[in-house]
Amino acid sequence: MIVALAEILALSTLMGYISLKTEKTTISIASGVSLSTF
Repeated sequence: MIVALAEILALSTLMGYISLKTEKTTISIASGVSLSTF
């Protein structure tokens, strides 16, 4: 359970970093929210 939570956290952090580089924050936030629901 903790491992899965850490994976989601790492994924969202990675997406946040990519969104900062590409400046597409809305797409990254939307995918982050959809990932959080799963």
